[in-house]
Amino acid sequence: MVRRMAATRREFIKHTGFAVAGTVALTLKPHAIGAAGNSKIPPHGALQLAGFHAYADRESVAAGDSISFHASSTVNSTLSVCRLGLKVDDPARDEVLRRFEGIRPKGQPIFPGSYVHVQKGLRGSFAEFSFECWIRPWKVRSSAAIISQYDYPNHCGFALFLNPDLTLSCYFGDGRVFQPASLHLCAGPPLKHQRWRHLVAQKQYADCRLWVDGKLADNWPLFSQHFVTMPDRPLRIGAAAINGEAGQFLDADVAMPCVYGRVLHEVEARFAAKALKSPASENLLACWPLSEERGGQVADISRHKRHGRI
Repeated sequence: MVRRMAATRREFIKHTGFAVAGTVALTLKPHAIGAAGNSKIPPHGALQLAGFHAYADRESVAAGDSISFHASSTVNSTLSVCRLGLKVDDPARDEVLRRFEGIRPKGQPIFPGSYVHVQKGLRGSFAEFSFECWIRPWKVRSSAAIISQYDYPNHCGFALFLNPDLTLSCYFGDGRVFQPASLHLCAGPPLKHQRWRHLVAQKQYADCRLWVDGKLADNWPLFSQHFVTMPDRPLRIGAAAINGEAGQFLDADVAMPCVYGRVLHEVEARFAAKALKSPASENLLACWPLSEERGGQVADISRHKRHGRI
């Protein structure tokens, strides 16, 4: 999430204190994460930023303490550390405490996007397959994956995408090279920003269906691909992969995602449960209640223990 910097330094000082509140459900919002200070992240699409960008390792520092500045630059730069003058909107009155001359370019990539990485993905082929979850979309600027075991273009199994116009697209494939005919733009009314919806995507041989809020929204045949086959790739909640690197990140709240190795007949009952009740264990391939409020791990309550990492 990027916020516009205030027009003047006085406004910036006034607005530096703010609180952020989240929901119990997992919030997958694109933001910048760095490798420094974290354990090694899985392959993740990097973003190179032109120009000079820097931040301090803390918001304030007492006299005599140390402060570090982390910088990324693609141009030659000069950095000054100043004490504000009596007039905070008049830089000419500042006292220069330290000047760093001739900083050579050294770009540091950032990794926008957050998602759940499940290293132990689904395995094999499924004649019957279902996925369900609750979702509340926020900003959708490009096609984003709600869930996927899908690495474009050579390892494409299953994916459910949310499009910029809040329609849905579903891919049921053979786990190999992307096939345009296997990607279906679903019919039915689009989702709405900041409003919860219950989704179920399922496949039974050639019959594919999408349910929204307990009602059938679309039904389409896929004769070329009677089975959905999962590639030997990680499963991701809130992202897909492109050439092995995580991308197509989802900006949404997600609750109770579940995967079944069967057709989900109890769609209306699952909608009525409002993500407050765990599903039946029959052919349950994975279920993440997302009840964790701390830490970076997400537990799968099925017997397969497909635990995830945020």
